[in-house]
Amino acid sequence: MAQYLNMSHNGQVLIKWNITRILEELNKTPTPVKYYNVDYLASKFFDSVDIDYAMNTDITIPCIIALVEGDKEKLLDGNHRLYKAKTLKIAKIPCYVLPIEFHKKFIEDYDEELYNKGISLTL
Repeated sequence: MAQYLNMSHNGQVLIKWNITRILEELNKTPTPVKYYNVDYLASKFFDSVDIDYAMNTDITIPCIIALVEGDKEKLLDGNHRLYKAKTLKIAKIPCYVLPIEFHKKFIEDYDEELYNKGISLTL
């Protein structure tokens, strides 16, 4: 079963990424890893998580961050790993940083009208 991430605003899906396909592509192509400060990521992307699941994740597996709208970033995959790293007071976590040209190939749903209205996205 495919894993997806939706970026939404007021319950309306603006963008839907196929995370499964992104991971498949990353596994086929050597991709550089950037180490991000955990506190920095947690301040931007902290979300509610299943704590038991999070504490059993492998934080050596890189998170996935998409570059969107200039210098803004969106955590696509790794919220549970980020939670574990923060809880264990680990300073840095590995991440793949995907430029727009890469991750846009994996967008399966996009509401251009809503997106272009200038809705302020929480990134």
